[in-house]
Amino acid sequence: MSGEHSSLTVLGSVSGPVVQAGHVHGDVIVQPWRPVQVTPRQVRGHGLLGDRGEQRTALDHIAQSDTGRCRMVQITGLSGVGKTALATGWLTSHLASYPDAFADGQLYVDLAARTCAQPHHEVADVLGMFLRALGVPAGEVPDSPTEREALYQSVTATRPRLAVVLDGATTAAQVLPLVPSSSSSLTLVTTRYPLRDLIALGANVLPVPPLDTRGVHQVLTVFPGIGEVDTDLAAVVATRTGGLTAAVVNHVVGAVASGTSLRELLAPQAAAHHNNLSTMEHTTAEPLEVAYHQLTGPERAVYLAIGGLPEIGAAFDAAAVAFAAGYTRSRTHATLRRLRDRMLVLELDDEVYRADPDVHQHARLQALQRPEAPQVRERLILWWVHAVRHAARTVMPTRTQLAWTPPAPARRMSLPSWLDDPGAALTWLAERVDAVLGIARMALENGFHREVLALAHALDVQTIKHGDHQIGIAADLLALTAARHRADPDLEFRFLRRLARRYAWLGNLRRAHALTGLCLAHVRRSRCPRQMAKTAKTLAFVHTARPDRAGLPAAARFHAWAADLYAGLGRDHAQGLAQLELGIVEHARGHLAEADRALRCARPLLGDDPHNLARLDLAQAALAETHGDGQAVRTLASRADHALTPFGESPDLARARQILRRCAGHVTDEGAES
Repeated sequence: MSGEHSSLTVLGSVSGPVVQAGHVHGDVIVQPWRPVQVTPRQVRGHGLLGDRGEQRTALDHIAQSDTGRCRMVQITGLSGVGKTALATGWLTSHLASYPDAFADGQLYVDLAARTCAQPHHEVADVLGMFLRALGVPAGEVPDSPTEREALYQSVTATRPRLAVVLDGATTAAQVLPLVPSSSSSLTLVTTRYPLRDLIALGANVLPVPPLDTRGVHQVLTVFPGIGEVDTDLAAVVATRTGGLTAAVVNHVVGAVASGTSLRELLAPQAAAHHNNLSTMEHTTAEPLEVAYHQLTGPERAVYLAIGGLPEIGAAFDAAAVAFAAGYTRSRTHATLRRLRDRMLVLELDDEVYRADPDVHQHARLQALQRPEAPQVRERLILWWVHAVRHAARTVMPTRTQLAWTPPAPARRMSLPSWLDDPGAALTWLAERVDAVLGIARMALENGFHREVLALAHALDVQTIKHGDHQIGIAADLLALTAARHRADPDLEFRFLRRLARRYAWLGNLRRAHALTGLCLAHVRRSRCPRQMAKTAKTLAFVHTARPDRAGLPAAARFHAWAADLYAGLGRDHAQGLAQLELGIVEHARGHLAEADRALRCARPLLGDDPHNLARLDLAQAALAETHGDGQAVRTLASRADHALTPFGESPDLARARQILRRCAGHVTDEGAES
């Protein structure tokens, strides 16, 4: 055959395998490939549970209960407290005692594995991984996220004894598609804060507190090579780490890496604790004082910048500290690595750090004594305002922000690249809520009222997407105080109105009515038609929140009034939003013709607003579902799904996929409503 060229053309339609060969001697037997059926065992147990007897007993009780629906537990607590260790360690231990408890398999995914540096695992990717682990051939896994979710529900219905661990969830929309359909299954979700939508579905909430001295002692005894561990040493480590498991392990790693015992590494603190427990706070500062004076100039500047951060022990971004210290990000990152090696900070993630409470408090005391402390505070405030506004703009690019122009030096500040990704930016906002509120309080205390207003308004994006109105109330109360300090009645009206809506959504109607009364009093003084329209919308939301739908007729009247006022002002987008809300309320009242008319009116008015156009598609899909128009339901819900997916997981996206699941016939209307 050398030097010759041969080709073979297969004509016509061919089904099944094709064999190409020069000569065939004997029979050719082709057998289809069959995947090996392996029960997934993806959960690796941790031995670092510490003193978690109460939590383990609670999990045992839930695992053995029969609720008639999927059992779900939210394991909540601070970052590094040991949520993952509890979930995986308990599951491994439970299976050792009850081997048949979850005999159909155990699935695990770290939803935060790629952190903010890259977008988190998309739910569709996780569904694909889970389906393949459950034996679905790779070629039979659908491309459509909705079809994957529907198939997952069907597959898990045939595997009633399944355990799923969803680690590091930040939204309910990440969780809901991954919950198995069988009522005999168990889903463990680790998350920093309880997710409200999961609670509404009956999920248990299991808080994980920091370890006490006994728990720290149990963790330390797991590790060989750190020397003798007694109660006094464990108490020192507990104080230094705040009882966070990750911080305890970091101390162990430091001792092993330095080739010394943990007792020698912490000798000054251990001796002080043994001699006088009551003077622990004072004596712990002594070795920190020695360590501080051994720092280089750049290390000291970064250390003092950490001291300027208002939330003791909270995670912080290297970029924020870099701007506060006046260094580049790369130089600051290298400096933070050296502080990490000295065990002064913990590295939680790429360019994300945390100082244990004692170190942070010492850094704060040092920073307050420095003449540049006010400048450091100002630079931290400016960085956070810039970062939060940038993240909010990434998540909701068409939403108007309050005017804010940073001073000239602040325009050179560096931001993490992941804030340009909608999903990562939204996750970053959720993970930094406490820090943002701390910065807002610090800004208010130091007279940066304009910055407080900008922070609160931008943080509202996180509340809109995740629906946590408690966070919105905390931010808006700070902004209301700032507006009053600025003697700006229009800004005061803005935040009074937002607070009224938030209290209504949380069911505090008395407070909501009182705040709405203040808004009406302002409108009577200002006689501003636009503010009257906004107040009308607020009244509509307050009436919508009344129990037993008693307020829906009044809500419809107020939305219609707001739409007319906006039409007279020529504000098309605002009029479109009012018509959208009117259509939703009319549908809830059962006035289908009025709902259809309002929703049709809203579409041309909303312009290029992907978020609210998707909400409109969902409202029209729900209306079409009432009429039994399956094709329209699929078209509208698919369009909403496509529009919302780039912005990350959200309740609206989950709602779109729920409608599509009903269309596919895998979830009944009754089950979806429950």
